[in-house]
Amino acid sequence: MIETDEKTQDDVELDNVLFSWPGKHPFWISIDSFSLARNERLFLLGPSGSGKSTLLSLITGIVQPQKGKLNILGTNLGSLSGSARDRFRAEHFGIIFQMFNLLPYGTAIDNVMLPLQFAPKRSKRAAQNGGARHEAHKLLTALGIDENLHNKPAARLSVGQQQRVAGARALIGSPQIIIADEPTSALDRDRQRDFLDLLFSQANETGTSILMVSHDDSHQNRFDRSVHLSELIKTGETT
Repeated sequence: MIETDEKTQDDVELDNVLFSWPGKHPFWISIDSFSLARNERLFLLGPSGSGKSTLLSLITGIVQPQKGKLNILGTNLGSLSGSARDRFRAEHFGIIFQMFNLLPYGTAIDNVMLPLQFAPKRSKRAAQNGGARHEAHKLLTALGIDENLHNKPAARLSVGQQQRVAGARALIGSPQIIIADEPTSALDRDRQRDFLDLLFSQANETGTSILMVSHDDSHQNRFDRSVHLSELIKTGETT
């Protein structure tokens, strides 16, 4: 049974979390406390190697901690099986991966619509105004992808275009939480501004919370709150 806490006012709550990566050079990260409020726009600043990828993997249920509490949208992730966490992630999170994670031979439209195959409620929301395919076209156009590229394989798009496709994929179906890992790194300044404008507009319309991680602090003043990862995460090598 899924354990929920209906009283929570935060979309994300981490408490006394400890996670250890095994391997030849094992290391650990610990987080005393972290929260993302409902409808909040939170900017996390930090370089590579600061624990950001592990933090995002914990929040989205890709990995499980050895210790501590992860409460996401009122659901205790520790109470879910691996497959249930996968379904939960697809339904509630829109994720912009740093490496995009597009299907190279799928079209731009196919890639944008992919999460809807695993998220019935999100798919239903996407289909409300003209159909999910129409919504996918609309998001791509809003992010500056010309219509003649919508049916091109992702592998034939530029890096900047691929990043915008990844952004549209995260936005489709109005997920409750957007996780953005360096989402503007391949875009020029104008495209960065356009992307964030669309992201915030979508969030305002649907009540979506946004957690963005970047090493570039030029956008942090557009967010409700900014936190440096060094203030949040403790790391060390396992001995």
